[in-house]
Formats: sequence, structure tokens, C-alpha cells
Amino acid sequence: MEKNSPVFVIRSLFEHGYSPAEAKDTVDLFLNPPNDNLILNAAFFSGIHKTLEDEHVNALMALTPAENIELEAIPSPTAVPAYWLNGAKKAPNLKNLTVRNMKMETEGRAALISLIKEKPLTGLTVVNTDIASEQIGFSNFCSAVSKCGTLTNLCVSYNRGLFAPMMENLTGALKTLSLKELDISGQMYTSRTFEGLPETLESLSIKDMSYSHFPQTDFLFALTDLPNLKSVNAAGDYLFFDNFEKLCRALPETKIERLNLRWAKESSAGEKLSDKTADALINAMKQEHCVLHDTGLTQPFDHDISPKMIKEIAYWENFNADKIEISKNKAAMRDKYENGDRSLFTLAGTGRFEEAFQRARLAVDDFKQKDTAGKPLIVRIAESNQLPLVFTPTRLKSAKEMGELWALVPDKFKPQMDGKDGRPSFMKIKQQMMLNAIKNAAVKKSAER
Repeated sequence: MEKNSPVFVIRSLFEHGYSPAEAKDTVDLFLNPPNDNLILNAAFFSGIHKTLEDEHVNALMALTPAENIELEAIPSPTAVPAYWLNGAKKAPNLKNLTVRNMKMETEGRAALISLIKEKPLTGLTVVNTDIASEQIGFSNFCSAVSKCGTLTNLCVSYNRGLFAPMMENLTGALKTLSLKELDISGQMYTSRTFEGLPETLESLSIKDMSYSHFPQTDFLFALTDLPNLKSVNAAGDYLFFDNFEKLCRALPETKIERLNLRWAKESSAGEKLSDKTADALINAMKQEHCVLHDTGLTQPFDHDISPKMIKEIAYWENFNADKIEISKNKAAMRDKYENGDRSLFTLAGTGRFEEAFQRARLAVDDFKQKDTAGKPLIVRIAESNQLPLVFTPTRLKSAKEMGELWALVPDKFKPQMDGKDGRPSFMKIKQQMMLNAIKNAAVKKSAER
């Protein structure tokens, strides 16, 4: 019988004092982790499993197919024996490791560092631990992280004793990594904490951070140098308004779509967010190239922003979210067109709807049909600035049809036919159709006499 077979491990646990049912349940937990997540929490460690020896841990870890392993010890927190972290190295498919709510004694810290060095982790989460209680040990941790070239997702948040200079050490170690997500919430920072972040970063969580001294330069503005950054969670942070204004002016030149400012403070004195903050943000969101569509400010929390400003923020959030959706749809339609697709929605999304009219006459119901995103064809035509192609007397039968279709067009696209600067006038075209209908009816009535 193989040493690491399920039957062998069950027998070994039975000989160790487990009942047959307890032995089977323990092995089942490792063999069949729910959703590929092996979660070993306080209930696990405080039960009979606390008596497991390293040989059993190694055997159990070798059995599990889990890619995600979470070690969590609450309440207290208590220290999980180092051999659990050493045992995790035996897990053949381990990709994401979480260590949460536990003490990190010297042996445990060394075991974690060893695991980071040996396993090709893509995700590492270290939350509410004593990982920084020994400066040399934490430096070794940073060094191990810096050499983990497979890492794309790192969370080191709300850890005790992790002072600002140590945070500089950590973030400085990340520059050569291809990180996409970084969470350093609840820690301390200085003006240099954010200088060396990798350019690959797409998501950054810095909520509830505190500064060790008044920063000489703005930490938020430093984020505008990250070319791929799309999401920033700055909830509960101190914004330092003058520097926040600077960030807002730079926002249209970034890819930042989400900037969570819920519970943030306007100044180092802890002043609540006001219309001053909202105005700076709105001015940025109005810009053509700004893609910010989620600020966290439309959710209920304690602030001094007026209802009028909240309403305007909500408007521009929706406006920019739609802008992003339109851009993605156009890109998808271009790909379809290049692959030979000539459907109505593809022609609308690529600005080639004239081709549709050249093929056949379209009925008003054709323009009302919806795509998978729930948008009518006429709206997709409007998004590509092609409304004048549709609203002509030769392509719609009546002023009534024209009015029905026009009602489906969002207001922001209607200036395409406002009659200004050489653009056609929807109202004049509709009125002319009504006059023509009256004349035709009169002629028909006269002919019948």
C-alpha cells in the first residue's frame, strides 16, 4: 500500500487515535475540497486535528488536489504549527496561499518564506499576522516575494507591527514582478511607499492606510504613473485636498475606472468629504478621455457632499460606464466585421450601416430589435454617430414611425440631428414628413371625388 494513498492515511490516523469516521472525514476534506478551496480554520485547528503530527500533515497535503489553501486561526489569534506551512509544500497543485489571523513565530515565518521560494505561487495573502514582528525575518519575506516570478496577486494587509519603512522595503521589492493585483490596506506609508510599484499593476487596494508623517509628495498622484492601473480602493484614506486635485487633473490620462473614496477624509485633520472634493472629481469625469465610473460616493456614508453633487456624480458614473461599454462593443464588432460578419449590429457598431440600406429596405421593427446587452439597434447606430442615415423620409414610412424610433434614442446622442453647424434637423425632417402626409392625403381625397 502506497504511503500517501487515502487508505494508508486513514489507517495511520486511526492508529493515531482517530475514530474510523473522524479519519475518513479528515481525509475527505483534503481529497474533496469545496470549489477547489481547502480552508483550514479555527474550528479545524481547535478540534482533534490539532493533534496531527507532521507526517500526517505531509500525507494529507500530498493528497489534496486544491489549488487554493487557506490557513486561518481565530480567535486569539493562535499560532499554527510551522509544519502545516511546510506540509503545504507537498500540495501538488498549490497556486494560491492564504495565511490569516494568526501569530507568526520564528519557525512559522521561516516555513512561509521557504514555501514562497519553492512553490510557483500566483497568489499570496498574508492578513492580520505578526509577519513583521522581526525585522530580519520580514526582510527575508520581502526578498522571497521579490523572487517569486509567478506571483500576480499579493495581499499583505492589516498586519501588526508593519511600520512605514518596512512597507517601503516590501513595495520596493515588487518592481520586477508582473503583479496585477496588490492589497496593502491598513498599513502605514510614506511618500516613497508607492514609487516602485510594477507597471503591470491593474488593481490596488490601499484602504484605511495611515501615514507615519505628513507626506512630502502626494501618494495618490504617484499612482498616475502606473499605465495599466484600473482600480484603486482608497476607502477611509486621508486625501490631502490640494494633492487630490492634482490627481483629478491627471485622471483623464489614466485607465483608472474605479476610485473608491467611501469614508475617505478630505484633509489630515479628518474633515469629511465635501462639495469641494466632489467638484474636483466631477470636472475630471466630464473629460472626454476619462473612464472613471465608480467612485464609491453614491453609496450611503457620513460625508458633507450635497445631494445635488451626489446626483451629478451618479450621472457621470453612468455616462462613463456606458462610454466604456460602447468602446468594448465597437472593438468586438470590428473583430466580427474583419471575420466576415455583416449582420445589422456589426454594421452599426463599425459605422458601416449604409451597407445595410444598400442590401434591403428595413422596417421600423428592425431598428427596435435588441442585442445581447439589451440595447436596441437604433441605439448602436447612434453610438456610431449614424442617426442621419436612418431618419430620412426615404427610409421611414411616416412621421409616427419616426417619432417612435426617436423616443428610443438616448438624449446624449440627439445632438447628431439638432440642425446646428451643418447637422440635419430631426424636427424639420419630421415636420416635412407630416406636411407631405397631409398633402398626399388631400391629393388622394381629391382624386377619389
